[in-house]
Amino acid sequence: RHPEGFHGAGVTSSYFEGWYVKLVSADRRSRWAVIPGVFLDPRGGAAFPAAYVWMQTNHFDTRDTCLTASVALIPWVHSEFRGHIVGLLHRGELHRFATYTGAVTTRLEVDDDAVRWHLRSKQGSVLELTADRPRGGLLHAPVRTEMHRRVEETLDATIHVRLLDPGGRVLLDDVGTCGGLEVHGDLPRLLASD
Repeated sequence: RHPEGFHGAGVTSSYFEGWYVKLVSADRRSRWAVIPGVFLDPRGGAAFPAAYVWMQTNHFDTRDTCLTASVALIPWVHSEFRGHIVGLLHRGELHRFATYTGAVTTRLEVDDDAVRWHLRSKQGSVLELTADRPRGGLLHAPVRTEMHRRVEETLDATIHVRLLDPGGRVLLDDVGTCGGLEVHGDLPRLLASD
């Protein structure tokens, strides 16, 4: 579906559809983010997560490997829950670690220097993510009916990824570069949620 179907004139549903295109030069010295859509929440930002961590990279030494991962306080009816969705594509296989698949977060720590996040799938696979937190640029985020709140995002993160099968055998141990990373919102509440 064309992006205008989610963000264009006449759209009345108010849900978040976040996406952008990341471009990295061949020498990895220049990075650009192209953000074609905007989310405006008529409910005063109530549909936007109160806190979240998002990371993404396609630049691993191991070929055919890419990662996208997010954990957030998800608004739900009159409450919220901590939900996550992670996709790790490695050598043609998509490894899913998501709330809807029964995967659980076993460790989530965020400080000024790094994000450390460990997950375990329902089948027993383990994914360990450690992202450094370099300084980034400020982007606008939705509040009420305008883009107002500032969110720091970088395209300079390095993300260490370690994937183990249910028997503990290491399937991947690599570091992604040119990583996108956002850490935003009420982090104590995000970290305290189960």
